[in-house]
Amino acid sequence: MAYCSRCGRPIADGEICVCSRPKKTLNVNDVRQFTAKFKNKMGIGTPESNSMGVYERGRKIVPECIATNENEIPIKQYDLAILRTRAVFQRAEGRLQVTNQRLIFRATGRSLVGPLSQQYEFSISDLAGVEIRTDYHFSLLNWFLATLLLAVVVFFGMNFLTAFNSLAMRRILSMVLGIGGFVPFFLVHKEFPGKLIFSTIGLCNLVFAFIVFGMAKWMIPLMLIGLVIYIINWVLVVFVKNLVLSVKTSAGNGAVQIRRSRINLFNQNAENEFTGFAEVIPWIDAEVASREIGALIDDIQIMGDGAIEKWRVD
Repeated sequence: MAYCSRCGRPIADGEICVCSRPKKTLNVNDVRQFTAKFKNKMGIGTPESNSMGVYERGRKIVPECIATNENEIPIKQYDLAILRTRAVFQRAEGRLQVTNQRLIFRATGRSLVGPLSQQYEFSISDLAGVEIRTDYHFSLLNWFLATLLLAVVVFFGMNFLTAFNSLAMRRILSMVLGIGGFVPFFLVHKEFPGKLIFSTIGLCNLVFAFIVFGMAKWMIPLMLIGLVIYIINWVLVVFVKNLVLSVKTSAGNGAVQIRRSRINLFNQNAENEFTGFAEVIPWIDAEVASREIGALIDDIQIMGDGAIEKWRVD
């Protein structure tokens, strides 16, 4: 019988003490494997997509996702758009690839019932123009969530402060939370939903502080500043970035648009050529693509394969 030099436990000859054995840790692959097995048993999605993932991140459309045409050479690919319909938990990632023969937009993602896939292909020789533009649209869902947040903060905030019997404590807390709620607006980069949450808390507490103090001389300017900051955050949350990819062909059949689908109560089939997602948000390379895509396609149409060396990124 031997004893462990670290913890002193008795161990048999040739055995390793428990304290010296490597500890098992839960990693991302373990979680993915468990999720894939669970989905396969439930019949959700397909076994291939469950085990490999649905987003095709880090993969080239040609040749890793779809077949390559004869003598086709990939030139450049852009991470173009995030497509989502949050109300039904749908999300996809859209990429745009240019080869010496085709312009390809491919989006893959997930929904509650399985993987999503969407693809558009255009022959370079048939293209008459490509337009990528970004703007903003009013998000009814974000507006509803922001309004609900305001109501929740007012309800719980008032009940929280009124729970203190001491007027001095109410004053201190309302001032600290009121002013402190606007600090993230100046210190945090982007993250507008989080800023909206804190500015909502700040504004409600400033209003409460004004009611408790009853001092309009300096509380009103603070409330006005807080209201302006709150409105700025509200606008940045409620108005969401929107991307539109419009592809025009020389056949004169009109433009094919990759954009968000809008609700049409009178004609449900009026916009079938759109993506089917409620939101199409510009992604990492959207700005770069909007600057390059026109010149890239023009060079391919004029120079042929001579444009490959100029534009190709390995």
